[in-house]
Amino acid sequence: MLGNLLENALKAVKEVPKFRREVKAAVLLNNDTTMIFHITNPYKGNVSLDENDLPITEGDSME
Repeated sequence: MLGNLLENALKAVKEVPKFRREVKAAVLLNNDTTMIFHITNPYKGNVSLDENDLPITEGDSME
């Protein structure tokens, strides 16, 4: 899962100007059974959210 998150962030950041390219990643242990992955990166385009405020993707990949 972490690999997929980072791969998506790296693909997205390729589309922005070089001076804005930055991917930040944090892995947090919430408790003994929960791990949180937090990835942020700039993105060229618009992100649509569904009724649960989750991003809507188009297609199977970002290629």
